[in-house]
Amino acid sequence: MIKRHKKTDYGCELNPEYLGRLQKIRKGKYFKFNSIDELRNKIEKGK
Repeated sequence: MIKRHKKTDYGCELNPEYLGRLQKIRKGKYFKFNSIDELRNKIEKGK
């Protein structure tokens, strides 16, 4: 199960085993996160 971040709809970064497979559809594009830092960077850029 994927936990959801409260302020964003990204998969929660506290679930490291899922990060390698995490995909999020946003604005018609797939984003794949390979690390917690990469996930955080995408969230920051999205603000």
